[in-house]
Amino acid sequence: MSVPVANILPADGIDPQAAALIEPFAISAHAVRRAAIAPGEQVLVVGAGPIGLGAAAIAKADGAQVVVADTSPARREHVATRLELPVLDPSAEDFDAQLRAQFWWFAGAESDRRDR
Repeated sequence: MSVPVANILPADGIDPQAAALIEPFAISAHAVRRAAIAPGEQVLVVGAGPIGLGAAAIAKADGAQVVVADTSPARREHVATRLELPVLDPSAEDFDAQLRAQFWWFAGAESDRRDR
């Protein structure tokens, strides 16, 4: 990628590992703000990569009831232990039941799962 020199800012005084998280965390924050999530609302974050983790953490900090879905056991474990949030496995046969258990208002809806 090539950008104008004026667009490059030094990260003086910021730990390089923290600086590397600025961009994905900014995307997460933007997504949560655009969703206009209110405190107490239920939120499903699909994917526990860097952006999903950021979105889950920000939504939780904003007072939302957050659930995270990811197919990776390691990512689900990370979310459950580090963020202390409920997790779902979208590849599980009982994923529909998992959704309904977390989102009671979803109970009457039909799944749009296309892999069956």
